[in-house]
This record gives sequence, structure tokens and C-alpha cells, in this order.
Amino acid sequence: TKMHVHWLVAETNPEHNPRGEGSTKKLDDTGVRRNWKMNLLNAGKPWEGFCQKYSALRDYIAANRLRGTDLVVVTDGRDVLVNRDSADFAKSFRSKFRGGVVFGTEQECCVEVMYEYKPGAFVGKTKAGISRRKPAISGPGWDDGTAPRDKDGLWMRRLHSKVPKHLRNKAAGAFPYLNGGLACGTVKAWKALLKAMGKFDTWEDDQALFTDVMLAKSGLVKLDYNQEFFSNSNVDQGKAGCFYKWDSGKKSYTNTLTKTMPYFIQTPGAKNDFKPFGCYMKLYRNLKKPIHPKR
Repeated sequence: TKMHVHWLVAETNPEHNPRGEGSTKKLDDTGVRRNWKMNLLNAGKPWEGFCQKYSALRDYIAANRLRGTDLVVVTDGRDVLVNRDSADFAKSFRSKFRGGVVFGTEQECCVEVMYEYKPGAFVGKTKAGISRRKPAISGPGWDDGTAPRDKDGLWMRRLHSKVPKHLRNKAAGAFPYLNGGLACGTVKAWKALLKAMGKFDTWEDDQALFTDVMLAKSGLVKLDYNQEFFSNSNVDQGKAGCFYKWDSGKKSYTNTLTKTMPYFIQTPGAKNDFKPFGCYMKLYRNLKKPIHPKR
């Protein structure tokens, strides 16, 4: 049975133009050239938080009556580019992962709310599976600096321990942390994850929430440690964090650390980047070019 792939992009303001041309348009341009069809989530709606896209995902699955075996890729919109053709995505994904929703990985940990709470604060393990404990939202004191900020060491140790032993001494072991901006799973896997989460607030931090799900040993969340499908640059390292080399034959970039050629690359902008969104623009200059030049 053919596995259909649905690519959903979360962006409330697709016309937003922070870098001259509109980042969602850039993303779509790179996708069109590589045979990906973009489906926008939440376009034109007020932004309500990182988990807003998962409410929209649930609605999309229901409205379109997707089959349980269909694959659904969910990406952010403003700092992501398509790097590889969709042709063999489904076959490759199915050969690598069975069950669970697969999230991309990154080198940096952790999001703000993870500084405040220990692992298990948001999701706990039970005999029946997992249970929600509290929203993954920063509590009182974060803004004025009085909230405790020493919990990240616990998260980091737990996540490092989850890296498969055969990867710990390889470059892939350098990406032990879940990245909430890139994920893929079958409709069945997404439904199972969303059902297990029950009701969630759109303001919750998705990265903290799904990291806690993974640590609960539920099997609902998995990570693409080798960055074969999703890659995330590390702008805090400046130029060294843009670890991608252009392959002129395949018209795609290779991650020079893992030696893999991911389908999607996220290159978040930050003040520590070698220039604002420098890695993003460097990659886009090649990815926007026609795959088959005019004769």
C-alpha cells in the first residue's frame, strides 16, 4: 500500500517578511523544487503558542479523513528549508522507524520552562502509560529572575542517557536533544500521541512537553539522532554551526558532522549567528535555484 505524505507547515502569518522576501515563501520555493506540497496550518489566525499547531494538526487529520498509514510531516515555517526531494521519503522513513512520532534533534538544551522544572514535571509514567501532571508553561518568577534555573542539568543527563550506545561515540551522539520544530509520524502514531496527551494548552512549550513524553518511556516519541530526515544548525557556534556542504550533483546539502543528507533543515536565527539568519540565507541561495537549469 502506498504511503501518502502530507507536509504541514505551522505559520500564523505566512506573509510575514522579516528578511526581504518572506520566509514561508522561501520555504515553499525550496519545497516546490523538490516535489513537496505545502499545507499551511493556522494561517491568518492569532498566534496562541507553540502547541497551537498540534490542535490544528488534530483538526487537519479529522477534516481530511487521513488514513492511519499516511505520513504527516509537521515543520515550522519561518526558519526551515527543504533540502531533499520527496520521492523516497516515505520508503526511507518506514525503513528506519516503526511506530512513534519522530522528532528532529539539536545540539542545544533547553527551553526556558525546562530550567524551572525537573523531568517528569509535565508528564508522568503510570501503569496504563503516561499521565499529564502540569502544563509546560513557565511559572511565577521567570521574568524577574527569581525562578530556580538549575534544572537543565537533570534534563541533559537524562537525554544523553537515551542516545543509543552505538551512536554515543559518533557525530550523531552530538545531537541528543529534541527539537520541536521538525517531526514526522504516521497518522496512527500522531493520533496515539495526541490521545495520550489529552487536553493541552496552546501556550505550552512543545519542546518541553514532548521531551517529557519521551523520557516517560512511552514509545510515543522517538528522535532522529543521525539527522537523516531533519537537521538543525547551531547558530550559537557562529559559522561553525552552519555545518552543511553543498552537493552540486544532488542539489542538496550534506550535514558535515553526521555525513547524512536530511530532507529538512532548520536554521534558527539568533544574535550569536555570524550574521542575522546567516546560515539560513547561505543555504537558501543554493536551494532556491532550479534543479534542472534551462537549456
